[in-house]
Amino acid sequence: GKLRPDPDSDPAVVAKRAQAEKVRIFSQNLRYINMKEIQADKESRIQAGTYGKGPRKEPTKHDKAREYAATVPKPKLRPALTPAGKAPGPLGSEAGDSAGDSREGASRTGERLEEGDAEAEALAELEHRHEANRAQASAIRAQLGL
Repeated sequence: GKLRPDPDSDPAVVAKRAQAEKVRIFSQNLRYINMKEIQADKESRIQAGTYGKGPRKEPTKHDKAREYAATVPKPKLRPALTPAGKAPGPLGSEAGDSAGDSREGASRTGERLEEGDAEAEALAELEHRHEANRAQASAIRAQLGL
């Protein structure tokens, strides 16, 4: 290989190195001064009794919402109805032992039967109309020869 030029002989390179050294020394001195300032501030806050206690923050929307939610009462659960229409007993049994429970369940199932009868009648009426419309359509097809 070839010998490279001596970097110490080039005045531009020497000036760059000198500038970099000045910046490095300046940053070290600045870091030292800043550390002293921080330490002095920390000591004064310790003496004043405010060290570790930041400024009081305003509550955020989330904090306000949680605070409000803590004051709102929880909803009360209703007992779930079983398929027989009765509320389950204390042990979750579906058989109502008391007379009041059986009468209440009977009236509910009676209401369901009445609703079911009304629905069945409406369905029968619709089926009857459908059959009548089909008969009319087949009569029209027969007249037209289709």
